Amino acid sequence: MIEKLSMFKELNKIINNKIAEHDLDSFSVIIGENPSRGARSPILWNKVYAAENKKIKMLPLDVSMGNLKNLFLFLQNHPKCLGGAVAVPYKEAIFNLLKENLPSEIISVGAVNCFYRQNKNPSEMFTGTNTDGEGALECIQTFLSKEENKKIVLLGYGGAGKAI
Repeated sequence: MIEKLSMFKELNKIINNKIAEHDLDSFSVIIGENPSRGARSPILWNKVYAAENKKIKMLPLDVSMGNLKNLFLFLQNHPKCLGGAVAVPYKEAIFNLLKENLPSEIISVGAVNCFYRQNKNPSEMFTGTNTDGEGALECIQTFLSKEENKKIVLLGYGGAGKAI
């Protein structure tokens, strides 16, 4: 019972909020400066996990830039961590931590907003992707294939703009 109650004891030393969950089969996360204060992903994913009767939760992890690498290493080495989402402002920093395990199309983007274990093996290293770019490019390609001589303008060069 002591192990279950202290499942996130080390994690709570790294993050700015506190995680009290225990007795989970596995977990996913959203990493950012303060996702515990309003990120919608945990609400959505936790409803999905509950509907599927799984002992899994998505946990919001508030972390400072100074502790980001320690947090990522903790998650990488925790066999119950499935992966997660990356929120502002850490998409480029997590990209740099994952650089050696990323496919070439993601390396050209320079940022990730999602990390996961490719084959769902708990001892496997994380890889990552950028769903902003993937989703936008799929829509753009569909749009371009319908007619010729179309022009596209991309306004802004934030995280999603860079991914596209």
